[in-house]
Amino acid sequence: MHQRIPISIPNSNIIYISNTKIDESFTTIQHSHPNLEIILIYNGSGYIKTNDSTIQVKSKDLIIINPKTIHIETTNNELSFFAIGLAKLSIYSKEYSKKGFAVINQLSNFEELLLIYKTIFNEINFKNDDYQKIIINMLDTLLIMLKRYLCNVENNDISQFDSNIVSLIKNYIDSNYSKNITLDDLAKLSNSSVSYICHLFKKKTNQSIIDYKITKQLQEAKNLIEITDMNINQISLFVGFSNQSYFNKLFKSYFNATPKQIRLNK
Repeated sequence: MHQRIPISIPNSNIIYISNTKIDESFTTIQHSHPNLEIILIYNGSGYIKTNDSTIQVKSKDLIIINPKTIHIETTNNELSFFAIGLAKLSIYSKEYSKKGFAVINQLSNFEELLLIYKTIFNEINFKNDDYQKIIINMLDTLLIMLKRYLCNVENNDISQFDSNIVSLIKNYIDSNYSKNITLDDLAKLSNSSVSYICHLFKKKTNQSIIDYKITKQLQEAKNLIEITDMNINQISLFVGFSNQSYFNKLFKSYFNATPKQIRLNK
């Protein structure tokens, strides 16, 4: 038995959830996915085989399988599992990156994770009111739990993982400051919720994400005023401000001088 349900939710990386039972009546073949897959085994025992390894797994185990990792699930008896497919997701784990997969044996919070998988599976099946919000919340919880485990695998704490998220957001803004970047864009980029990245960024930098982006735009504008002959309107548009009066107001507030004053004093 294999039931796979596609999921399409704006600003979410989840692309499907499946429920599979391998026994005498149904077996799998060697395959790979273009996406990350997170498998939760809830009944039976068996093996995950890749080109390089054969790993024994059983109920209460969770397996993270890297995109394009060739594998097959097998059993001598019966094996039942849920699987979630995720696009554009990075997992910060040397073990995961090197092997192409990671296994979490005998989860202490198995019942909580099983409830998450069942909830997502039921919500996408029945599509009741606000089902997409429930799926997003369930997925956020799953990913946070997963991040905690992988940080522990590498003997890092959550602070190190959070620092990676902040650096990712900073680097993206630094390279795309002139674009219309939304908080939803950054949440999707970092595979977290908007509320999580806003709280985290403020905690780590003592500055909001929006303030960081505006500061970057204004600093680049000042640099262009000082080293180029572009007019002020061209510069404001170049760094991402469509309203020049708003740009002038922010610029003066930040530098205690107008763009024209900076230009005259260069």
